[in-house]
Amino acid sequence: MDTLRKPFFVAALILCALVVVIELTGTLVVRPGGAGTELATPGQGIRALAIVDGLLLYQLFLMGIALVVNERLYSRIQGIGSCLVSLILLVGGVLALVASFVLLMLMITLLMATPFGTIAYFAIFGHFPFASATITLSILMTLKMFMVICLLVANLRFLTMKGLMLLVITSLAANFIVHFVHAVVPGFLVSISDGVGALIVIILGLIWAIVLLVYAIPAILKALRLKSAAA
Repeated sequence: MDTLRKPFFVAALILCALVVVIELTGTLVVRPGGAGTELATPGQGIRALAIVDGLLLYQLFLMGIALVVNERLYSRIQGIGSCLVSLILLVGGVLALVASFVLLMLMITLLMATPFGTIAYFAIFGHFPFASATITLSILMTLKMFMVICLLVANLRFLTMKGLMLLVITSLAANFIVHFVHAVVPGFLVSISDGVGALIVIILGLIWAIVLLVYAIPAILKALRLKSAAA
């Protein structure tokens, strides 16, 4: 991309990295009632977003590497790196999927096991930090929109990269899904709907991880061919 405006691309990369950091480690959010701020990542759904957005960050990172290294080295990095990243995300995603499913089943079982199970559900899961989650999701969506704007300002040809655009759309859609499942049910059920949202987002991430692994194979073969040709 000869016309790439590098400062805007770097800005998009930094914004994407910030999104993943917030999803994994938390962000300063306002407590309801003006009680100050706290460091928190409310809910499973927001943490699950890191799988999809981590893949997006990796794709942007690869594009950045392509700007500074030669084709032979880039092919090796892309093939081996994509294989490793996809395998790590697949393993981590499956573990997260199982953990989220088990927790979801536990919450549903407790809620349905009247009276003592229901009492335990309300005591443990009945008070989801809805306001904090909404603020966090709004921050994430704002950062993602600025990231998209920076990418398009950097070069409009990013619009022609179907894989990248589909991954960006998946990231935005996942953000919306988590927000939607929080808002669509009564407050005491948000912990359950958040678990459902987490499962959906994790599955989306696993699908993309599989796609990345499939596309890593030709990159590895290309790197091997270049190595053979050089020899």
